[in-house]
Amino acid sequence: MCRFILLCTVFLGVTTSFSRTRGIPYAHDELYCGPAVRTFKGPALAQVAFPLGGIGTGTVSLGGRGELRDWEIFNRPGKGFALPFTFFAIYAKQERGEPVAKILERRLLPPYTGAFGLPQNQLAGVARLDEAFFRGEYPFAWVEFTDAELPVQVSLEAWNPFIPHEPDESGLPVAILTWKVVNSTQQRVQVSLAASLFNPVGTDGRDLSGKVLGGNLNQYMEAEGLRGLFMSKPGMDADDLCFGNMALATTWRDLDVQTHWYRGGWWDQAHVFWDDFAEDGRVQEITESDPSPEGRSDVGSLVLHAELEPGQSLTFPFILAWYFPNRENYWNSEPAVRQRRMRNYYATRFASAWEVACHVHSRLDKLEPATRLFHDTLFNSTLPGYVIDAISSQASIIRTNTCLWLDDGSFFAFEGCGDASGCCPMNCTHVWNYEQALAYLFPSLERSMRRTDFLHNTLPNGYMTFRTLIPLGEHWWQFKACADGQMGTIIKAYREWKLSGDNGFLRELWPKVKAALEFAWKGCGAPPPQEFEWTAEQVSRPWDMDMDGVMEG
Repeated sequence: MCRFILLCTVFLGVTTSFSRTRGIPYAHDELYCGPAVRTFKGPALAQVAFPLGGIGTGTVSLGGRGELRDWEIFNRPGKGFALPFTFFAIYAKQERGEPVAKILERRLLPPYTGAFGLPQNQLAGVARLDEAFFRGEYPFAWVEFTDAELPVQVSLEAWNPFIPHEPDESGLPVAILTWKVVNSTQQRVQVSLAASLFNPVGTDGRDLSGKVLGGNLNQYMEAEGLRGLFMSKPGMDADDLCFGNMALATTWRDLDVQTHWYRGGWWDQAHVFWDDFAEDGRVQEITESDPSPEGRSDVGSLVLHAELEPGQSLTFPFILAWYFPNRENYWNSEPAVRQRRMRNYYATRFASAWEVACHVHSRLDKLEPATRLFHDTLFNSTLPGYVIDAISSQASIIRTNTCLWLDDGSFFAFEGCGDASGCCPMNCTHVWNYEQALAYLFPSLERSMRRTDFLHNTLPNGYMTFRTLIPLGEHWWQFKACADGQMGTIIKAYREWKLSGDNGFLRELWPKVKAALEFAWKGCGAPPPQEFEWTAEQVSRPWDMDMDGVMEG
């Protein structure tokens, strides 16, 4: 982490000196100006999606209004994919006042349109709060709410473990959400805070129609100081691409539990839950577990209760965890590659989302301080605000579906992501030449990419494929060599050795590093392996015929 910040500091020193001598129109005070963090409110909140989750686990995003959006935990991007009836809500009643019940989100923002109007499963007609103020300092985000009717002040802190050089602790499929409620009145206030979550097990992250649902099971669980809901779909094959489960847990002791809402038709389930909750802040307890009817799933709720004296504040903690271990190579057309299943690295450490939640709870006293140390070191530094913003925002990409971390420890990445699929797979050597964050924050994962580059993708004649087909096997990307990517990968191998000091790593790669460099002045040279279908497009002339280190042509 210190090396990463030092690198940015050196870079800034160079650019600042350059600006003074070459007349670039930025004064010293402008370059080293202002706070690093912007606060968003009003219409700007619609553009905020703060990713929560671990390396190689997918994410759910915290929206600027305080909503959970873009559920990308199913091993693919899912921009706009929303879970029905999934929200937090508050009930508050002063001793001598009328009760107030609202969804804990800022009011909806336009456009108020849809194919059939706003989706009823997002409860658009239920009251929300007047305004929200969003502030993100990765890996932490905060939303502060204001509301004229609510007799308490409410704010949310959301984060996930992110500890440089500790990929295991940073690769947990979890989001930690802590609600703070402050009684700033002169009366005692009764407060209930509800968390409702839809059971999506059976979907692939694109479809929530009835044909993929049914037989979903929500169970109430208690273990190791946690209590909450475990959501699964019994009977699914463990190798099914949609196999998995989720958990919503808290350490709060005074709570009501509904493993499933009323199983009525159309609007009934939401009406019954909201009317029950809004009346007195409590809900009818349902703790028994039975599978949902065919073609539909259930919503489960935890409702936490407290009384706040004047001036008192309390925090209501939640752990949201998921476990969807199986991946499909959906981006390649080659049947030999596409039909093979892959497993996420986190599936080698845990057997369920509930196990993840228990692990996080048991280690929270270590995970949280270490994550805050990284945050504080970066955001309290003297680096200019725009640099801190760039560093922290780019680091967050490691946690998204741009990146994969498989069960053998290997790390892979797209060039980026579209709304529903990764774009331009995989480990593109010239595009990933630009990326620096992984090498400095999680260097062991970057070294795994170098092993793929040289030990798998570099052929005996020194030709390096500039994309990777996964799962790794006897298959290579069939295209011409990429000069900037191949030479850049050699430089990165040097960087990884310098950062790690691991001579064994360098010895392991050295023969193929030499071959890759020699390819620059030899061209195709020796023929490729028999299974590699060499085409005219791949017949490469030497890039550096006079071997002076400068490419020609």
